[in-house]
Order: sequence, then C-alpha cells, then structure tokens
Amino acid sequence: EFASLADLRFSMDLKSAVVAKELFCFWGMLFELSNGDLVLNPQRLADVLACVFTKVPKKIAYMGDVVRGILHHRNSIMEAIWGRSPSNYPKHLWSFSPSNNSVNLPPFLNLLHRAELGYPLHDPEGKPLH
Repeated sequence: EFASLADLRFSMDLKSAVVAKELFCFWGMLFELSNGDLVLNPQRLADVLACVFTKVPKKIAYMGDVVRGILHHRNSIMEAIWGRSPSNYPKHLWSFSPSNNSVNLPPFLNLLHRAELGYPLHDPEGKPLH
C-alpha cells in the first residue's frame, strides 16, 4: 500500500518508495508493525502503549489483573488507563459503547490486537473472556 500511495501521490517508482519507507523508519518518522501496518509518528503510539505497559503503582491499582497479564474489557479499566490524567484521551478511542461493543473493540484495544501486543482470551466454548 505504501508503494502504491507513493506512486499515486508523488509519482514514485517502487524502488524509490521502498528506500523512502526504509529511511522514514530509520529516522523514526514511521514504524512498521509486525502485521505490516505503518504508524506515523511512532512516539504517539508509544505514549498510548505506555498507558498499559506501566509500573506506576497508582495506575496498576486501577487496572485490576493487568499485573498478571490480563486486561479486563470494562469501561472503568479503560478509563483508568486512557481516560484519566495525564493521558485524557477522547472517550470514543477507549470506551465500549453501543457502537463499540464487545464484538467491535474500541480503537485502542483494536490497535493492541492488530499490533500483536494483546490477544483476546476465550473460554473452552470459544466465548470471549472479558
């Protein structure tokens, strides 16, 4: 996709697009996830992930079983991670709502799954454990 976008927007050939992508990654302007997705401004992604992967005792106390590697899918926990100071991310990015139900994860949880940094847990019948 990057190469076709580079061609469409900048009339860049495939070889030049690959070199550009490699340089942008090297300079820290892009980060390629294991699934091939590209992240613009990777520091922003690191900031989002740092809210979950933390050792701050006050934050861990709100998050429940995350110390054992389990992130419960509840709005109260999502709020503790992303909705409170200092992060204060917009609620639609982290909350479960009628449009973001357990089938459609909130964007931040979806990002964790797409980046293969988090995985859904299921019971023996295949139902989600959250």
